[in-house]
Amino acid sequence: MQSSSLDHKSRTPEGYIHFGSISGVFGVHGEVKFFLHNLNSALLNRWVSVRLWSNDSFGETIDIKARKGSGKRVVGKIRIVDRIIDSPEEARTFMDKEILIAESSLPSLDAEEFYHHDLLGLPVVDQEGIPVGTVVEITPGTVDVLTIQTSERDLLYVPFITEKVLSVGQDGLVIQRYSESES
Repeated sequence: MQSSSLDHKSRTPEGYIHFGSISGVFGVHGEVKFFLHNLNSALLNRWVSVRLWSNDSFGETIDIKARKGSGKRVVGKIRIVDRIIDSPEEARTFMDKEILIAESSLPSLDAEEFYHHDLLGLPVVDQEGIPVGTVVEITPGTVDVLTIQTSERDLLYVPFITEKVLSVGQDGLVIQRYSESES
């Protein structure tokens, strides 16, 4: 998975998020390889309407149906209107295109859940309300890691665990202040 960054978000059209990209052709029946930012997306194994994005401009609207292959590989089909792409030659014309999905197409979340793009750019304070900085990147992993840019332009890395991130809201995040021994 790729990290989510404030810079990436700022280059994305309003109302859309980067879902991934089409990275290659797979097999002889027109399937493609996808690079998805979330390999565990609830949008796998069903047709999803997306917009192609290349050179900072919109391309056509297509439908994709992605599924996990072996390992980290994600493969699937492309559908334009009611026609499924079925040749490697035609599939190849979609290579290296970014895939954007409308935020309104994302699955609803529970009250305690959020999407990474919702956290990017939010202010961060410590448990005493003292400003710490702004969330500029989120790196997924076994434990997601927040990158916070401080007012001094330093970067602070905070594991996204309940002991370190005390609360998350639309107005910002509250983190546990680091002691000198943790620095």
